[in-house]
Amino acid sequence: GWYFYLTGGAIRVQHPMISGTMNSAGTIDDDAWHHLLVTCAGGSGVSSETKLYIDGSLDVTKTNVEGNEYEPTTDALSVAHSDIWNGYHIEAQIDEISFWTNALTAAEVTQIYNSGEPIDLSSDSGNYVSSANLQHWWRMGDGDIYPTIEDNAGSLDGTMTNMVSGDIEEDVPAA
Repeated sequence: GWYFYLTGGAIRVQHPMISGTMNSAGTIDDDAWHHLLVTCAGGSGVSSETKLYIDGSLDVTKTNVEGNEYEPTTDALSVAHSDIWNGYHIEAQIDEISFWTNALTAAEVTQIYNSGEPIDLSSDSGNYVSSANLQHWWRMGDGDIYPTIEDNAGSLDGTMTNMVSGDIEEDVPAA
């Protein structure tokens, strides 16, 4: 599955589609809210390209020689904790996790970032034209009822673990 974690201020991304680990070029250890978006183009047995965007701007691109297929309905998604690698975690407030069936363009990433104000991903807006390809969208608190994190685009609702109902935040993070 997908793993995103913070180490030494750098974001690290791991998935079988990525050869090794993809590390951010910059650091985000300033206690501020940041928008992260990863795109992947390619697939099983073919060259693929993975891009990490931070706050709407491309941070790093990694080309993988032979990536594995990504399967959003069966791959594990662990948010802020890894069951496989004990100790990799992010102590953070996390908002708006989404998956599409297409690789978003740089213009779409900028539109989604929207200077730190989340947009409605269920409908196209400006340069964002991939609402029809939105497969999963967890708002992470906006309208959720403990302990369920509702999938607003698909049918894979999540369950809060090691949390209480008071941990749900309805507010949009400040950029």
